[in-house]
Amino acid sequence: MRGALFEADTDDDPMLSLVNLVDLLLVLLAALLLAFAASPLSTLAGGEVTVIRDAGTPQMEVVVVRGASVERFRASGRSGVGAGGVRVGSAWRLADGSMVYLPDAVGASPPADPRP
Repeated sequence: MRGALFEADTDDDPMLSLVNLVDLLLVLLAALLLAFAASPLSTLAGGEVTVIRDAGTPQMEVVVVRGASVERFRASGRSGVGAGGVRVGSAWRLADGSMVYLPDAVGASPPADPRP
């Protein structure tokens, strides 16, 4: 008899609905935490992530995340022409669209220009 009374009291108990809502929120929170941990922008991933912000504008910024360190590179607005340099190889675009890099041999003279 006591069991029947106890069951009748719990059917109308508003606290049970609140407990169910709390359980649901905990499950959603756990799912969000797992999604954040699997995100490529997460620092928990441990890999290297590169993000380009405002590409093609004077305010362009490149953000590189390596584990816990974050490096930011901002565009200066100047052209990318250098003052000097040394040829280190040649890049070729093949008929299928892929690119091939061929380094120059150390100590050898540069090959003739392949352009017609």
